[in-house]
Amino acid sequence: MQTLPNKITTAHVWTEGDASVGISGEGAEVKATGDYLIDLDTLAQEDRVQTLEAFRTKTAGAFGAIWDEPVKVLFDFELTED
Repeated sequence: MQTLPNKITTAHVWTEGDASVGISGEGAEVKATGDYLIDLDTLAQEDRVQTLEAFRTKTAGAFGAIWDEPVKVLFDFELTED
């Protein structure tokens, strides 16, 4: 089971684009200007993964509406996993 951090500070958002037709992907970084985007310490253990997935889904939906293509979202701790 994956160990979750206490706080999420950054979400990385991007699209794949379509290199076959010369369309590059888009990308953005959503970073907390304060201490965190999500404070997992305030949640019951059983609610943490569900909260992260809800945030991921809403973020992907918002950026997908802006970019009009499927969006991927990873949190900072997911990028540093081995």
